Amino acid sequence: MRVSANYCAMSTLPDSASNPTLAGTIDQVAEASFLGRKIPAGRRRAAARLIAGRLGLPGGYAGAFAEITAELPRTVRVFTGENLGRNARRRHVLAEEACRSLRLLGRTTAHVSIALKTADDRLLAQIAHVRERHPDTPRGTFCCPFCTVSVWRNATAGGLRTFTPELAAGLRQLRSRRDTAGGWRTYPFFYTLSALLEIDLPAARAELRHAAPRCARLLRKLRAQAPYAERRRELLRRVLAAV
Repeated sequence: MRVSANYCAMSTLPDSASNPTLAGTIDQVAEASFLGRKIPAGRRRAAARLIAGRLGLPGGYAGAFAEITAELPRTVRVFTGENLGRNARRRHVLAEEACRSLRLLGRTTAHVSIALKTADDRLLAQIAHVRERHPDTPRGTFCCPFCTVSVWRNATAGGLRTFTPELAAGLRQLRSRRDTAGGWRTYPFFYTLSALLEIDLPAARAELRHAAPRCARLLRKLRAQAPYAERRRELLRRVLAAV
């Protein structure tokens, strides 16, 4: 898979000889899980330590996991390739995805478990705080579509315990955002698909059926050598198999 030179994902998970980043570690954990690649125990522990060690440091969203200073000027993309930019959205999405990564990595140490619970509690508190300030925010969503999808992905991985019951309401809101091209207005298409595939609700499957014709068209057109093509093609195949 070819990616741009300034993209911060690492080719390997952390070890003593590399200089891993938070976003790069998250990306590689997500890729290994999605493609069914086993992560060696040592790399798994190192990845968990790196993520957990970023808890509460300057720049982290709501006191959750913060990026390493060296990665701040670099382009960061979500697992499916959409650009996160350089704003609060980026910090929030990385925090949610960091929690998800720790759950994918499984049990490691007590320190990691405590860091994960702390981050989860802080993110839930931030959701509650933002809703107090913006009471018109639809249930099951959060501030913007990118952030909403990251919250869904964390919740379906086992996090955000009090938010999970709201997923059905969030999917009703997504349905209201459907467009005529098989996507959803303002929602990142591939990233949204990645969340829908993990939500075990009839409403999620209904949205996948809405997207299926577009997925079929994209699968025929997507160039094999394009960045993120391997992930996107597999994602499209899984959507079509699910419907």
